[in-house]
Amino acid sequence: MRPKKSRQKGINPAGADVPSKRVEPVNRSTTDPAHAARVEPHVRRHLAKLAGAEVGVGRKWQVGTTRRAIFPGECFYRAALYVSQPDLSSAEGLWLVHGQNTMARKRHAWVELPDGVVFDAVLQRFYSRQGYYDGTVARPLYKYTPAAAAVILLRLPKSPDGRTLYGDWHDPLGLPWADPAHPLEVDEERAMAALTAQGYFPPPEQLRWTK
Repeated sequence: MRPKKSRQKGINPAGADVPSKRVEPVNRSTTDPAHAARVEPHVRRHLAKLAGAEVGVGRKWQVGTTRRAIFPGECFYRAALYVSQPDLSSAEGLWLVHGQNTMARKRHAWVELPDGVVFDAVLQRFYSRQGYYDGTVARPLYKYTPAAAAVILLRLPKSPDGRTLYGDWHDPLGLPWADPAHPLEVDEERAMAALTAQGYFPPPEQLRWTK
């Protein structure tokens, strides 16, 4: 007998709940279904608004994505999950971006690929960078390489309720406020330096949450 596969539900763009094909970790950026329900209409409007900017990409970049679901309120988690996949973690020209745009009231996360392409992990769609930036009035603030994202996720301590911090890393890392015209690029070396300066270099289990 084959073991049952673990499945996680997203929200189908057409309106019905559809299981994702991915097996995902327990820790998620969003644990508030009420929040997801509140922002879902806003996300759907952007899905329609950005349709003209959508582009096709090669199979390499489609790994771990699904067009069958959207994930309102999970931008930081989903974007980090995308760049953390083994098939993409060493890809050149791949950036996890934390910034601001009209997709979210405060901050949003997306992924920049080579050749002027953006992946929005909430919408699970690929867009031309120009079309996405124009359509969402995007302001990139911090850009992390996959290696930097991996070491930050490994070293930052969890919150008191056991959740992993997937977004707003600039705060615990002590990074300066960035200029959207010149977003701060953080590679593995810079991430390690910031983690060390903030006392996060020992294993996370040896640290106490200070926020």
